[in-house]
Amino acid sequence: MIGIPVLSRHAQLLEQVRRDLDVPIAADAVVAPSVAIRTDDELADFVTSRFGIAIPRIKVCPDHDAPFDAFAAAFFARARVVIIHASRLFGGKTTLLAALASCEAAALGADVTLLGGSGAQSSRVHKAMTTMWRWPGAPRDLLCSEPGARLTRFSAGNEIEALLASQRSVHGPHPNRLRLDECDDMSWEIYEAASGQVVSRGGVPGQTTIASTRYRARGTMDRVLGLAATSGTRVYRWCWRETMQPHGWMEPGEVAFKRLEMGEDRWRIEVEHGNPNPADQPFGSSVATLFDRARGKYNGAIGELVVIEPYAAAGQYAHGFDWGRKKHFSAGATWRVDTRPFRLVAAQVRHKEEWPAMIAGYNAQIGMYGGGRAIASGRSHVCHDAGGVGDVVRSYLSVPVEDVFMVGQTRVDLFVEYLAAAQRKEIVGPYLTQWASEHAATSRNDLEGDGHPPDTVVAQAMAYRAAKVVTRQISVGMPIAVGDNAAWS
Repeated sequence: MIGIPVLSRHAQLLEQVRRDLDVPIAADAVVAPSVAIRTDDELADFVTSRFGIAIPRIKVCPDHDAPFDAFAAAFFARARVVIIHASRLFGGKTTLLAALASCEAAALGADVTLLGGSGAQSSRVHKAMTTMWRWPGAPRDLLCSEPGARLTRFSAGNEIEALLASQRSVHGPHPNRLRLDECDDMSWEIYEAASGQVVSRGGVPGQTTIASTRYRARGTMDRVLGLAATSGTRVYRWCWRETMQPHGWMEPGEVAFKRLEMGEDRWRIEVEHGNPNPADQPFGSSVATLFDRARGKYNGAIGELVVIEPYAAAGQYAHGFDWGRKKHFSAGATWRVDTRPFRLVAAQVRHKEEWPAMIAGYNAQIGMYGGGRAIASGRSHVCHDAGGVGDVVRSYLSVPVEDVFMVGQTRVDLFVEYLAAAQRKEIVGPYLTQWASEHAATSRNDLEGDGHPPDTVVAQAMAYRAAKVVTRQISVGMPIAVGDNAAWS
């Protein structure tokens, strides 16, 4: 088993250490023109002997992974997308991606693109890779020239390119392998533009690896992790415990020193994978009630209508919708509101569909719970975000809806009242992966300032407004079903 790096100066480099589905690809041997690497052990031997790097192969924390497991999964393309959530300073992400790119170019003849959260970050990965090619065992006969600051060419015709983080640059190449370093530092638009560029070619399967620390609530990495949870894509995680000696490179004294230097809040977020800025996350512990694992757990894939409870003819329902198609998601929530607390009974999130197809899904959601007849009788109500594309969407909806324009005091009241109801535990539901993660990451600025509230939060807030309309009508004599006796899946 490989232990710490055999090249001591490599440790110096580690101060930088810091919406495909998970599609399995046959894990048979990947054979390069000059090198056949068939097993994890052969891959570990290759990266150590050729580039002087020993990647830790031991996991310490029960819910973490050994860094080498992610390295091998990416090299052998065992998954179309590999996501790495690793600690700042101690995760070894930059060096791991540099070693990965070097092995793929040398052993597979792959075209590899390196993209950092900034142009400087891309250059750091390339600089780490350049140092590896100076190792005495490096296969320098494969190089056409010395590794460059931006481009390294190989005699097989393939290349490694370090891209600047811009829309123009990421739309250019179509490599076999794309390696994104510190995606939390790049905009979501650049991430999306880059992530669809890989192609399978020349016997090398296309594969994307995303590595980052999560710094920011609702930042790019936060969104990547949310989508991974929704789609079932595996996330490889590790912290300083997986990279500390004797099985890693980090000295225990350095870990203790950095903890004092960083402060507890940064340490919790950037090293221990804690949620960013918890004091700025108003839903806080309310998320556990809104989306309670004890009531069931649903991944809720994009485009899937999650039905939690069937329609009850005697029930009363509230629907809330938020719209988006290209840049943002659309989301729809349905509650049963003749009970206390209100219960989430159906939900769905959709993305990148044409309007008729998208709205047909939401019409079906409303129709499952009494549709227009329930609305006409006052036993159901629909609120939607009428701003932006809401006017377009309205023409496709099959039932009457209340237009809610999220501006001024209306916007303030919408979120303040929903948040207060959530904190009073007036709304319950099962655990929906994307919905729970987006509520947990919502900031006060999203609700009260100029931030963009997540689509699932808007849908829930709209449902609460609709619930108030329906429950105001209950006072005329409709009985209220008390309790929480629905069968949860």
